[in-house]
Amino acid sequence: MLLVADVQNDKRREMTGQEKALFGIDKLNVKRSSIPAVTHVDYSARIQTLHADTNPKYHALTTSSVFARLREEKNTMTTFPIVNSVN
Repeated sequence: MLLVADVQNDKRREMTGQEKALFGIDKLNVKRSSIPAVTHVDYSARIQTLHADTNPKYHALTTSSVFARLREEKNTMTTFPIVNSVN
């Protein structure tokens, strides 16, 4: 089952008038949030989960040294990096 949730308002980025006037792939490539790699055009995002019982090593890594691990998807329609910053 695919679960999605709205991206929080404080993470969203409002499109400018010039960006709204774009068409097709140009409009699709407009950055819509501070986490563009997971933000869909309707400001939703697929929920990603990780459990210690199913993947203990990865869970330990993410809970000890990494604040967020964004799942990279192969999407040739965007050029955004998977993360904007390590901070």
